[in-house]
Amino acid sequence: MNLLIISPVFPPEPIISARTSWLLADEMGKADNIVRVVTSFPSRPGGKLYEGYHKKLWEYSQNGDKLFITRTFSIFSNKSEIFNRLLENISFGISSSIALLFSKRPDVVYINTWPIFAQGLNAMFCRIKHIKFVLSIQDVYPESLLSQKRFSESSLIIRVLRWLDAKIAKSAAAVIGISDHFKAIYIQERGIDEGKVFVVPNFIQDHFVPGWNDIHVRDLADIKLNSFVFLYAGNIGVAAGVETIVKYFKKFQGDAVLLIAGGGSQLAFCVKEAAEVGNVKFWSPWESDDTNKVLASGDVFLLPTVNDQSLASVPSKLITYMLAGKPVLALVHPDSEVARVITQAACGWVIPPVNEPIFLESISKIRSLPKSQLAELGKNGRNYALKHFTSDVCVPQVINIIEEVAAKHD
Repeated sequence: MNLLIISPVFPPEPIISARTSWLLADEMGKADNIVRVVTSFPSRPGGKLYEGYHKKLWEYSQNGDKLFITRTFSIFSNKSEIFNRLLENISFGISSSIALLFSKRPDVVYINTWPIFAQGLNAMFCRIKHIKFVLSIQDVYPESLLSQKRFSESSLIIRVLRWLDAKIAKSAAAVIGISDHFKAIYIQERGIDEGKVFVVPNFIQDHFVPGWNDIHVRDLADIKLNSFVFLYAGNIGVAAGVETIVKYFKKFQGDAVLLIAGGGSQLAFCVKEAAEVGNVKFWSPWESDDTNKVLASGDVFLLPTVNDQSLASVPSKLITYMLAGKPVLALVHPDSEVARVITQAACGWVIPPVNEPIFLESISKIRSLPKSQLAELGKNGRNYALKHFTSDVCVPQVINIIEEVAAKHD
């Protein structure tokens, strides 16, 4: 098979979509397939070009004899603002579609790109060339914009974006969502044939040391080695809701520390918010090689979200948290996929996204739990993640969908 993968993020970027695209490309390349990847020059999560790369219109490279990578121009977004994201989205949509137009005709295109504009441009060019494509849905738009209160439900642009999203999905040979909730949206609200909507959760390779307790990060972050640490590790952006837990935790009177590890557009605001208290610490920048050390510095992981954002996306850090073998306190909508997973796995607690009294009461109760109980919750989460969220489990499912699409005759 000749497979083309369109993915705006790709290693060395640590973003979950970059890893899933790479793991798919690598596994397909091991079989008797030719895999071509169209991606941008690496810039995420900071929005700056990685050292060792030079921004050009095009750059071609080869990894082995079956994997070919084309890096195309796109505008970088170093701010979590709608205009910046839109420029990044559209510019990559244009450049990747041009690369698709002039590339050797693939049997199937796997589109794992920014919604809705880059997706739409890629889909349009696939239709022009009569190429079947599989559409990967990482976030549901425009619902994600609504949850961030960027637009109102009644606005014309929301109606137009919903129409565009449905149009794109209907033109795909298969749609892969990362949760049952996503699948329901595309069947019930977008009108997509149930037979071509599939669920494959996000996935990563398991390279974690479960339950490991590390003192290195605590020491450098000026945290007493015997302190109880609530840890947030990941992107500190608008949709993450990290500033909410910083604001709440400032009022916590118990013996515990909040450690924020990561970077993003809201980091400076969070640092300013916590400037006058001693129980909120920061670890930034966070190098990907330090992942195990960072995660090992926490006793309980925090997973905040904004408003109803958890209904429109599934934070990939949930998988990382669970594989690391520590319990999770999630501030999410009770009907979200995150809530379902945590409840089913019995690996933590679910509370509303915005409720200060419940948050303070929850962390107080969690702080008083015996370590043996916390360890059992962490073990439950890791066992669940190993069964559902690793590349060994999920990549074959994606490959099977792609192969079935390739085998079908129009």
